[in-house]
Amino acid sequence: MAEQAVSFAAFVGMDWADEQHEVCVLAANALAPDEHSLKHEPEAIDEWATKLRAQFGGRPVALCLEQSRGALIYALQKYEFLVLFPINPKQLARYREALVPSGAKNDPVDARRLAEFVRSFHNQMRSWRPDDETTRSLRLLTESRRKLVDQRTAIGQQLRQTLKEFFPLALCLLGDQRMHAPWFLKLLGRFRTLTELQRASSRTLERYLPHRRTTVDDPGDPRITQIRQAHPLVTDAAAGQARLTAWVHGYVQGVGFRWWTQAIARELGLVGTVTNLADGRVEVIAEGPQAACQQLLEALRGPGTPGRVRSVVDQWSRPQGRFTGFVDQ
Repeated sequence: MAEQAVSFAAFVGMDWADEQHEVCVLAANALAPDEHSLKHEPEAIDEWATKLRAQFGGRPVALCLEQSRGALIYALQKYEFLVLFPINPKQLARYREALVPSGAKNDPVDARRLAEFVRSFHNQMRSWRPDDETTRSLRLLTESRRKLVDQRTAIGQQLRQTLKEFFPLALCLLGDQRMHAPWFLKLLGRFRTLTELQRASSRTLERYLPHRRTTVDDPGDPRITQIRQAHPLVTDAAAGQARLTAWVHGYVQGVGFRWWTQAIARELGLVGTVTNLADGRVEVIAEGPQAACQQLLEALRGPGTPGRVRSVVDQWSRPQGRFTGFVDQ
């Protein structure tokens, strides 16, 4: 449904990023656009909005950006003269391709495209209306919970794969229970290898294993017998370790991509580096269990990355062992 006709004093396009936003202002009575950068800081945003209000006498200003939620749009909603028009990134991509067949991404130009888009089509667009505070808080909490559940599932799958390769007895003890069962996590935290588990006394093992029903003529806990008789699957500590080098192509610099990659890698227990390259790519080097490296690669190619990933080129090799953590260079 189209919005009721509003006479806008200007049209603003904002191409947002984590640290700095590109802004283009098309005033109704100006011959040339006003293009500039805006730091992602509360003071800078407030100063910019105050000057914009004074410039156009508090009259309505249409602002278009590729975001319908997040810190920036919530920061802008408090300025009553700004009418926000969030659009889907795919809409801007198609508009860009219609004007530039190559579809090349350029932040200042994209800010101008957003301003032109809202100037041409604002009568057919729906302006953003914020939820009330309670609804917004509930939605943010729900989103946070969903992300945490997804992370728990991903880490659980990674843990299961690693145990299959190096500690299959642990999965036998787990049975059909969930990977995040409290007793199981405590067991793994205390006994990280089969050797450590077998060295424990029966009394200690009974404290860590789930309680089981016993009878008068109970011959003993079969799980402890299973532990005593088990044989290690591998004896080489370096087995299953790998080094992943990945080069990420696309719009991946200045959008929080390195911070996101670092957080994922640390959750997976990997060590290495993530670095911005001069040609616009991001280089990721990770060492650790091959299954964990593979999961990081899948995350880099997945739909939840910051910015826009066009392609990921990967290379595998043996770990060199020179990293002690995962750092942003």
